[in-house]
Amino acid sequence: MSTIGLRGLFHRIILAKPFTRLYDQFQKQLSLGDRGEILAERFFLRQGWIVLARSYSTELGEIDLIAVDQQTVVFVEVKTRTDTSKGLPEDAVDDDKERRIAQMAEQYIRRHQLEKQRIRFDIFSIVWDQNSSPITKHYRDAFDAPLKFGN
Repeated sequence: MSTIGLRGLFHRIILAKPFTRLYDQFQKQLSLGDRGEILAERFFLRQGWIVLARSYSTELGEIDLIAVDQQTVVFVEVKTRTDTSKGLPEDAVDDDKERRIAQMAEQYIRRHQLEKQRIRFDIFSIVWDQNSSPITKHYRDAFDAPLKFGN
């Protein structure tokens, strides 16, 4: 079975209702950030997106999610917090973080020959007090990033 086939199988299992308890037990072992990324991935899969990568690592850092929304390649920064006492999760994406995400995206685009595709940068914000359901907000086109090869 190909890697894509395995990924599709995994997503069908994770999204299936009978596996909810098993999935919840698995999630408790993960960090808050990892749980946030999985929640975001599930959200986008339900929106019909194709997820290309989660936790994509480069020498500059990590891109949380890379997905395709219609004909657009989307680089998503997922920010998860347990409360807002130090500000909203999305406020943590400052100019320096945007610049690093853009540099990593540029590497990914070149490596996968996606220069002719539309590109977008989104933020998925989660406030997740473990005693209640997560509060999520999706910011489409959260920031612009000048890419050397254009868009």
